[in-house]
Amino acid sequence: MSARSQHLRWPGRYRSRPLRSDVRDAHQRRGRSRAQQIEELVREKHPDLPIVSVSTSVSDSWGQSASVYTNGFEGLREGTHFSASAAITVKDAGDRRPMGWDYTSRRHFEDLESLDKIAQEAGVRTRHQLGAGKIKTGKYTILLENRATPRLIGAFLGPISGPALQQKRSLWDGKVGTAIASPLLTIRDAPHRVRGAGSSLWDSDGSATRARPLIEDGVLSTYLIDQYYALKMGVEPTGGDTHNLDWALGERDLDGLAADIGEGVLIDRFLGGNSNSTSGDLSFGCAGRMIRNGKIAEPVAEMNLAGNLSTIMKRLVAVGNDPNPNSSAGCPSIVIEDVQISGE
Repeated sequence: MSARSQHLRWPGRYRSRPLRSDVRDAHQRRGRSRAQQIEELVREKHPDLPIVSVSTSVSDSWGQSASVYTNGFEGLREGTHFSASAAITVKDAGDRRPMGWDYTSRRHFEDLESLDKIAQEAGVRTRHQLGAGKIKTGKYTILLENRATPRLIGAFLGPISGPALQQKRSLWDGKVGTAIASPLLTIRDAPHRVRGAGSSLWDSDGSATRARPLIEDGVLSTYLIDQYYALKMGVEPTGGDTHNLDWALGERDLDGLAADIGEGVLIDRFLGGNSNSTSGDLSFGCAGRMIRNGKIAEPVAEMNLAGNLSTIMKRLVAVGNDPNPNSSAGCPSIVIEDVQISGE
């Protein structure tokens, strides 16, 4: 008897618990109140900003799911998620409309950053975009803020997936055990982290999860191959999911990394672009601020970062101590040397 038919044989085994209407209404009222409070805090803290609009959001959710697999596994998962954010659009010279934002996202409500901090940081980030100039085209040392790092790391790790490997679209094919990055790069998957955003006891195949290295000291340790692609490729599955990324961290925060760099570019956001998982070529629009004399300085925009995945992470020279708690990727700020940036 299949696991699916067993599940149907015992109806009600996985019973949901819908919220009572009074509890739901209370959640909605609290959510509206918190969203309004964020906007009020933004306008109170940043009265001199030329604000065009303020958008705020609050999420308060609970979910339950049951999984039944043909390998006989059955599992029930419950979870909560909470978030709050603020985005501020302002008027700038030349009819520009830059937008700055900040957010907090956690499994548990008590772990959220305060609304006061979100409002303050969103305003500061918006202010730092006013009067942005252009950069001279050239090669720079770049400092990727922890919020921007996932864009590059996602492109870097994408080619180790089963689909990319099976469809011959991976520049990392045959590279397990080979150095593909700087020795400073160590990333492990930590599926059992307490309160982790991506924590899970089982993966998408219904197999038990375990902590494992993805990259150790720059060396590729494994591929991410689920059962479906393992069958197509004629190999053993390694697990196709990641959960919480655990980085080997450095000793400096963002300001400390900037001080060590001396001269360079802080990239705090990416704006579109693409990467090719077969050739490794990448081109990302980006924006941020200059680093001068070890200090984060004036804003710059309309930049483009170009390079190749096969070499860019080998130029990693520093990893920060500031993993982003709002994401399962847990990325810190990182420093990469000799990166091509196009401007004017």
